[in-house]
Amino acid sequence: MDKIMYYLYHIPGKKIGVTRDLNNRVTKQQGYFPDEYEVLDHSDDIDYISKREIELQQSYGYKIDRVEYKNLGKKMKINATEMTSTFPYPLNKLKGNLMDNMGKTWETVFGKFELDRETITWIVDNAKASMYDTKRSYIYNKAFFEKFVNKNLKKAKVNAKEAKKIVNKHIQELWVQMKHIKILKNQSTFMMLIVKLWRVCQDFKRSGIGQMKEDCMIKGILKLSFVN
Repeated sequence: MDKIMYYLYHIPGKKIGVTRDLNNRVTKQQGYFPDEYEVLDHSDDIDYISKREIELQQSYGYKIDRVEYKNLGKKMKINATEMTSTFPYPLNKLKGNLMDNMGKTWETVFGKFELDRETITWIVDNAKASMYDTKRSYIYNKAFFEKFVNKNLKKAKVNAKEAKKIVNKHIQELWVQMKHIKILKNQSTFMMLIVKLWRVCQDFKRSGIGQMKEDCMIKGILKLSFVN
């Protein structure tokens, strides 16, 4: 996974701030083109960049933010109802603020939703302005669920089913092979076959099905124990 980069920017005579998206936050939202601001520092360490922002604001004589950048996301409150999730930002400021809250999660009736690059892009493309307050915007929870959560659940179920079929096939082939050669009285050979079985069962682990890996070993060992 790509690391998230934080940029510490300076608009001369105006402010020093931090963002993950210079083009959207500084140019589109604030109206300053690349030749009108400078990047003072950048890092994938949010603790470092948060402290550095305060240091430079003080050094340049600007107003110091009362809340460090790393804590801004904790202040964003997403109001989730049965139908919608509402963000405390208008459409023209939604993307930048969501990017600054990357990684934030919230609970809905459809489960836990999370802000990442892919979901933020979808939210910005599908959000609507609130009819009650133009400074707020919202998405439909069911649409988000179908796009991300449900799709991933279906994919995981398919992968699990396929992994189970493959591993059971390998166990059956291994068992038949050992039943024919009848060499389990040799302890070292038995241990060698157990190691081979373990490697076969690792398919479950790679599929993210931890308990099935243990069930696989139990099933395989029981079969080996009854080979005559």
